[in-house]
Amino acid sequence: MKGLILDNFYKTINSMKLFVLFVIGAGVALLVTGNDTLLELFVYIAITALSVTALSGMRKDADAKWNKYELTLPVTRKHIISSKYISYLFWVFAGTVIALVFTGLVVIIHGNVFVYGFRDIFRIWISGYFSLFTLGIGIAVMVGALFYPLAYLLGADKSETLLVISVISSVGLAIFLIWLANRGIGSEAEYYYMRLGAFILTCFLMYLASYFIAHSIYKNKEF
Repeated sequence: MKGLILDNFYKTINSMKLFVLFVIGAGVALLVTGNDTLLELFVYIAITALSVTALSGMRKDADAKWNKYELTLPVTRKHIISSKYISYLFWVFAGTVIALVFTGLVVIIHGNVFVYGFRDIFRIWISGYFSLFTLGIGIAVMVGALFYPLAYLLGADKSETLLVISVISSVGLAIFLIWLANRGIGSEAEYYYMRLGAFILTCFLMYLASYFIAHSIYKNKEF
């Protein structure tokens, strides 16, 4: 499976080069200005958009008919699915590290510029840097959780459309989960970390469930 993970990485890295340069450029602008709104956008872009870009490899596989060829390799379908999910988490982690580095530098240079954090659609406060990263990571994980089963079910050649659907659905789900956490756990400040924990745990449980669903679809798929 190591070879499959490396294959996914090499296919993705070419698409990532230009985007990483853009993220670094935005990070430099953030360091100069120290703007809190730009900081919010930067965290979301670095984590979510960077990992979403990694999904472009699915379309390349479809165009090159790689999905048929890899079945002839000495690997199981489970290994193929596992390599996709592991590779995607790598890019979520990479985006998070980039966001953390620049956020830390902003705090060192400009101090704590974050006055108010993310406020959900029902105007219930969730504030602070932690909520920024929790939301960014959560949305990124949900995008992968939705995209892979859809791609294996409907075909990777439709990846652009499926990616848009996954992103929009993930943002909607994030808003719903935040609202649900506030209703179920409570919106008081004392439950702040409990709400964030419930949110991120739900996102990763969705990702785990998605893996089993994608594997079930793929193992019965005929090419």
